[in-house]
Amino acid sequence: MSCSDAKKEKQGLDVDGENTCTIILVKPKILDTIKHSKSSFTMLPKPITYCKQGSFIEEELKFTQGKTDTISIKTTQPIYLSLQYGLQFVNTYKISVGDTVFITFKNHFPYLTDKQTGRIQKALSYFNESEKPAEDELSFFSRNGRFKNDAEKASDSLLLKKRNNKLESYLKALYAKKEIDSLEYQLGIIPLLNTRTLETEKASVILRKSYNFAIGANCGLVIAAFEKLHKPALIRLANQSMIDYEGLYNSVWADTAIHSDTRKYLLFYYLKQLAVFSSKETFAKYFQMFISYSKSKEAEAYFKRSYPKLFANSSYAASNLALVSARNEKTTLKKIIAEHRGKLVYVDFWASWCAPCRAAMPASRELQRKFPDVIFIYISIDEFSGKWLEASKREKLSPQYSFLATEFPYGLFFKNHNINSIPRYMLFDKKGVLVDANAPHPDDKKIEAALKQWR
Repeated sequence: MSCSDAKKEKQGLDVDGENTCTIILVKPKILDTIKHSKSSFTMLPKPITYCKQGSFIEEELKFTQGKTDTISIKTTQPIYLSLQYGLQFVNTYKISVGDTVFITFKNHFPYLTDKQTGRIQKALSYFNESEKPAEDELSFFSRNGRFKNDAEKASDSLLLKKRNNKLESYLKALYAKKEIDSLEYQLGIIPLLNTRTLETEKASVILRKSYNFAIGANCGLVIAAFEKLHKPALIRLANQSMIDYEGLYNSVWADTAIHSDTRKYLLFYYLKQLAVFSSKETFAKYFQMFISYSKSKEAEAYFKRSYPKLFANSSYAASNLALVSARNEKTTLKKIIAEHRGKLVYVDFWASWCAPCRAAMPASRELQRKFPDVIFIYISIDEFSGKWLEASKREKLSPQYSFLATEFPYGLFFKNHNINSIPRYMLFDKKGVLVDANAPHPDDKKIEAALKQWR
């Protein structure tokens, strides 16, 4: 990663008169999928994120495993980079404007080298590699066929406390011997100090202070403190229960004793939960409250970019299909079909959570190899863009042909074609006419015959 001054050019990058932070990941091999058993695993959707100093808007850093990537970020503020490797390990680095660093990996553990000083930030990675944490719940369940009992959970808590004490002593010793600088020491010890603060200070006292919310551990501290003071209530639904995030948002809104910066962050956090777990109408109400209070254009842009369906001006009476591209550009299926006039277009309706849809993706890639003159379009009905984009990346879908439907399931297109389950496939001929509204699946031998017929 290199941050360069606005008046200079480094690494051959044109910085367009602004300060930039250029992130160079050297053949990253990050443990972002944790296997608990042959059939059970956990995926980390955003293993690398960054936040600019003075902000709490977390942005994902996209990368390709095993391939050296260079990403240029325009910024006039230092960046806090959060790198998660495994379920329980997170390293935080502060990259100041003008610095140049390189991030390399060994056995999935990251090492950051400062180009100017030659100093390597490695303390946390060394410790985490040598001091294994307690076994996670899902791995324990996969191995034993049951969840941990109270005694085992108590043992884990004791192990965690001992491990944290050992880590604190380890970091203090390195700092005393000047083997790590004050910044590496502070970023490593903040999570430990926050854990102790939560145990020893009153939640109301914690919430009356301001924090650097570009550091994830501080975000976790105030959320834990607030929910200690305002215990989350559960809403009973037909077949499940869910946390009452609307109630938590209203509790933050009503508690004017909270420091204004901390209050803004908590409102932002609970608004993100409402974006996922509430209706479009409920979210819209609290979104307007938040934007009026925070006056944050950055937060407004974040929500519109991350949850496009919640802002789509739905035209339920329209027979066309409204879409958002992977580049957050609005388009329609009609326009896409017209752009590829003269070629067959095979449309795949899918979603990140649909196992059969994703199981058919390898067959779809093979079909593309056999029929390079056919255009393959992928339309996700996911609720949230983040899950769609992450799944698209994992399935190696080209951003040029991957889209998110903004009107499922209410749009007339879905009703007219009775699209109420996925996977679903459609075939358009070279004139743009829908010739098969229920085309064969990519792993069905009939699809090759159909493509040859309409060629």
